[in-house]
Amino acid sequence: MKTSEDFKISGTLGFVHAIIDFTSAITIFLCASANNLQPDYVFRNAIIYNSIAFGSQFIFGLISDLSNRARLTMLLGIALAAAGLISAPFTVLPAILLVATGNSLFHVGAGSIVLRINPSKAVHPGVFVAPGAIGLAIGIWFGKQGEWFLLPTVVLLTISFAAAFLISAKIDNVNKPIVTEKRSFPLVSLIVLLLMVSVGIRALGGSMGGSFCLKSTYTPLIIALAAFSGKFMGGFVADRFGWIKSSVIALLFSVVVFKFLPGTAFAFMGIMLFQMTMPVTLAALYNALPLRSGFAFGLACLALVAGTLPTFFPETKPVISIEFFSTAAFIAALCITAALLLLSKRSQGDQRKSL
Repeated sequence: MKTSEDFKISGTLGFVHAIIDFTSAITIFLCASANNLQPDYVFRNAIIYNSIAFGSQFIFGLISDLSNRARLTMLLGIALAAAGLISAPFTVLPAILLVATGNSLFHVGAGSIVLRINPSKAVHPGVFVAPGAIGLAIGIWFGKQGEWFLLPTVVLLTISFAAAFLISAKIDNVNKPIVTEKRSFPLVSLIVLLLMVSVGIRALGGSMGGSFCLKSTYTPLIIALAAFSGKFMGGFVADRFGWIKSSVIALLFSVVVFKFLPGTAFAFMGIMLFQMTMPVTLAALYNALPLRSGFAFGLACLALVAGTLPTFFPETKPVISIEFFSTAAFIAALCITAALLLLSKRSQGDQRKSL
């Protein structure tokens, strides 16, 4: 497949990703407003949503892989997200379950397609995942302002469905994994475990990083923009300078920024640097599980929700410190380095060069 066609797929699905995450946030707030929910119920709904939207992806991803229905999984996810949004003014739990399941299905379906574009490149997972941070932040922003934009969001979802349907019509041309050797189960398990620990720590650190940033009305949006930039650029940088080198340098420099420049505008750069490893971990998980692209993507999201959920609770605030963050970043760097070294020893020549 030509490079331009590669980016058409990852870029288009990245746009749809932003719309799906925007829809999810709007649905949660619409449920709260239309049904006069108290804050504790809104919090409960957010926990339910995150647990299903991210915690179920590895299951749906495996089903998608076994049935070879990534495209159908993705399109069904968009349809369910739309159903959740439309039903939000009339019901709460069903709407949350619909939009969470839809989000999960979309992620593993589209993620599976994107990971298979070019297994030796980290750029496409980054292009696909990065816009989600923007979509979610804008959705939360409008939600808190009391703006629902129900009809415009339905229109955006319709456009997204059409775009995903058309661009995924060419997925038969996407490079399929060519497995020339079998890795031992213990080795694959160790690589996957190390990568998942790295993802979980990145999620925890990314959530904590906002505590060290300059506080203003627009801080959540700036943090989202920093996360977007890190995820988007991370794949380009990793493919250019090497997966291990770029990941370790990005994580360690993020610690330096937070250590010496907390509470300043430069701290947002720390968020960006910390998120730059995301495309590498996704691509590496797929290289470890080349026949299970949806499952690999789902495992990354399972680690993501495991790392993020603790920050939802006030009991975790006392542990938020630069020392804790620094330790987490060092552990993440060690895990991703070890995983990539183990992966490179058993990879094909073209994949080994990427590391």
